[in-house]
Amino acid sequence: NPMWTKVRNTQKLDSNGEPLDRYDAIVDEQTHEVLWPSRHSWEDLMALQAGYREDGKLHLFYSEWRCQIVGSEEQLFKPEYMMYYKGKVEVDSFGKAYLHITHMGDRDDKGKLTELDPPDVRPVSLFMGVDPASSVKESSAWSVVMTVAVDVHRNIFILHRLSDPILPPDVRPV
Repeated sequence: NPMWTKVRNTQKLDSNGEPLDRYDAIVDEQTHEVLWPSRHSWEDLMALQAGYREDGKLHLFYSEWRCQIVGSEEQLFKPEYMMYYKGKVEVDSFGKAYLHITHMGDRDDKGKLTELDPPDVRPVSLFMGVDPASSVKESSAWSVVMTVAVDVHRNIFILHRLSDPILPPDVRPV
């Protein structure tokens, strides 16, 4: 397939000279050559880029369409935002969930958590997100199932996370 040969020849290579599985939608900015012209023309991509820029999310365009790593200054979840905790969720007889935080610490604590006495008890809403990694290709992203608790101040507490390279045929209901 001549298009596949062209794609392989435009890819960056890994340390073994093998093509990386990353495709930039824009092959050559000077000539306005795009990866898949019948699907996304140069003009289409420039309009998309302008929309992302207008929304203040240009980094997403580069991440999603150009396969270019987002700089740490543009990360949505920065390491300094992270807090660490130990605790458990309890649900009362009315179905209201509460997070009982028994230990808390931040990144600078180097993994040491401070015991809270009494525990910090917060009403929370519970959510579950699922990213099934629906491709059956070996190189597909990992499947993720995550449950979180969110308090009234929009603090997000990760309760449970399962992330594995589980291919869809292997996923079974529990």
